Amino acid sequence: MIINLYMKKSQDGWEANYTFRNASNGEIVATANNKKDDYCNLIYLNKKYYLKNHPKKMKRFLLPIKYPLCSKRKWTIGFDITDENSSICSYYSEAVTYDKKFVFKRNMGLTVFRYNNETYSLYKVGFNEPCHYYCLYDENDKTIAIIKRLYGDEKRATIYIENEDHLFISLMACTEEIVDVANLGSREDMMDTSAGNYISMNNIEKERFDKSFIDRVKMMEEKQNDFKN
Repeated sequence: MIINLYMKKSQDGWEANYTFRNASNGEIVATANNKKDDYCNLIYLNKKYYLKNHPKKMKRFLLPIKYPLCSKRKWTIGFDITDENSSICSYYSEAVTYDKKFVFKRNMGLTVFRYNNETYSLYKVGFNEPCHYYCLYDENDKTIAIIKRLYGDEKRATIYIENEDHLFISLMACTEEIVDVANLGSREDMMDTSAGNYISMNNIEKERFDKSFIDRVKMMEEKQNDFKN
């Protein structure tokens, strides 16, 4: 499945509305909204989810990657994604150590999501291209989605998903990284943390990107479209 994310900002710059569209037929899959002084939200299957900005204490989870967590702390600070009543998903920033010389560590950052009692990890990867990627892994360290962050004004991203069972977690990850950013207000005040020419500086991070995954999803889409035609 391939989904394109589009953004339209209000004239005063204080609100941005996002639409997730199926790339093959243009159908709306989900919508999201980022408005000043309000929670960023995601609407999927007619249900609204909120990205709360209240930090809370959270348990740190082990990751299947071969590199150790950068510290041995059992707890960290993170955030919740909720529906009207309760937490649906939680997430927090993490880092793993891929090299150490004496007391100096080389760490790689990521975001950890906890959803349906499963742990997912999201790695930001960039090359010398007019885009960069967010690679989403399951708790078996298998790529389940890749979000391609584009640098255009209206079309913001393309999401590649191999199994539609992973659609919701992919939408939440994309909303957290690309929609829920401080890019509202006057041009001088804008700071979109997902934008820019991000380039990975080490091969460990670059290896988190699996180009064959995107090729495989594109091929699946082509076969499905040929069957429909």
